[in-house]
Amino acid sequence: MNIEELELERDLLFRIMKRARNDVERAPVGTLRATRSKDTPVYYHRKDSADRYGTYIKASDRKFAVSLAQKGYALDILSDIEARIELLDKLIALYKDKKVCEIHNEYNLARRKLITPYILSDEEYIKKWLETSRKKISTSDDNEPISNHPESLLFTTANGEIVRSKSEVIIADTLARLGIPYKYEEPYYYKGSKCFNPDFTALNVKRRKEIYIEHFGKMHADNYRDGFFWKMRKFPQIGIIQGENLVMTFEDEEHPFNIADYLPNIKRMCLE
Repeated sequence: MNIEELELERDLLFRIMKRARNDVERAPVGTLRATRSKDTPVYYHRKDSADRYGTYIKASDRKFAVSLAQKGYALDILSDIEARIELLDKLIALYKDKKVCEIHNEYNLARRKLITPYILSDEEYIKKWLETSRKKISTSDDNEPISNHPESLLFTTANGEIVRSKSEVIIADTLARLGIPYKYEEPYYYKGSKCFNPDFTALNVKRRKEIYIEHFGKMHADNYRDGFFWKMRKFPQIGIIQGENLVMTFEDEEHPFNIADYLPNIKRMCLE
């Protein structure tokens, strides 16, 4: 469990604690005693600890009994939750005081060169991921549409990449603005040596997971749609699944590209 999960668990417990305290505050003084008479439950109101048996609660006063029962449950929950929150606070403080991944950074450079760290910090992981580049190759396996045409790289992103359209500039600059690491047309290999080049390969740093963004910018063109349908058939076979690790964006002559339409999906898949 990482620090984000610990904080989420603590937040959940705080919300439960708030509800339990509200139930205790709204409840009447005293506690509930529950027994049975044959098959029928019977409830009594004990005003204090000295009141051993309590006063019988009529069936018409069921809401009163419900409130006392909820109060007793809330008090038991609170005694457990408060101990758990205290423990989580200590764990979170320990995580924030010194992350395991920071131990490697504290050694001098000469020693670090001799060590293979068990876990990388986010910054180290991003740097290594960006530096690892797979060589682009062209293939026509299964009538795959090849998009490696350097002559069509015409537009420059804020990070200095040369891309194929203004819409791809918007996607790249949006990823950069959100702090999402990405690579442009990084080869994706399947069947060993076969590959195609997704428009963008982004990195979800929290989950250390690659997310693919494919922009379909000429959906009005018949021959372009052939490539789209090839990808729709091929993607599930090679582990690229819409909603899991794939974001698709679209435009045609009548429907211009609007990044706002895709931001929720991009943020959910790349940042959460």
